[in-house]
Amino acid sequence: MLATLCTPQPIEAVAASVQMSKRHFLRVFKRATGTTPHSWRLGEKVRSSQRDLLKGHLSLNEIAHAYGFADHAHYSRAFKRVVGTSPSVWRNRAARDGEAAKGSRGVDSAETGC
Repeated sequence: MLATLCTPQPIEAVAASVQMSKRHFLRVFKRATGTTPHSWRLGEKVRSSQRDLLKGHLSLNEIAHAYGFADHAHYSRAFKRVVGTSPSVWRNRAARDGEAAKGSRGVDSAETGC
């Protein structure tokens, strides 16, 4: 699912790719991860977008569109649900606290960005 993080893919296609029915895949996924595929994917998109926030060269609207969100407001709502604060507040705190160097707040070294 990481390979297609920013391209919409129906859950039926994901389930079929691992030779499971949609219903069985959803049960197995939830049991293994503790969340639904949609929630997991949303969280991964938000966490991946944090790298672009740290770089600071893209606007929030550009980041939103790059990660498949409809607009800045949609991205901000999803980001706040996952991280607990808005992307602009997170970006400002990260810049002020030097978190880019520390690599904290959910940003890991794995490259899964879009």
